[in-house]
Amino acid sequence: MSPYAIKHVATYQQAIQRGGGNIRVAYRLLAGLRKICLTTGSQDSDCLQAYGLLLHAMHQRGWL
Repeated sequence: MSPYAIKHVATYQQAIQRGGGNIRVAYRLLAGLRKICLTTGSQDSDCLQAYGLLLHAMHQRGWL
């Protein structure tokens, strides 16, 4: 993943944790990350970490 993409996911994850964000955008972002992670496999640890952080933030908000 590019540094820009990682920063974008991190920013959105922080917004969700602060009570902001949009559930539809979060699910769209999660789906995109899932595709990238499945395509690259375990080679892209940044993608897996971003996916996990976003998933955790969504869980904390009760969006899962």
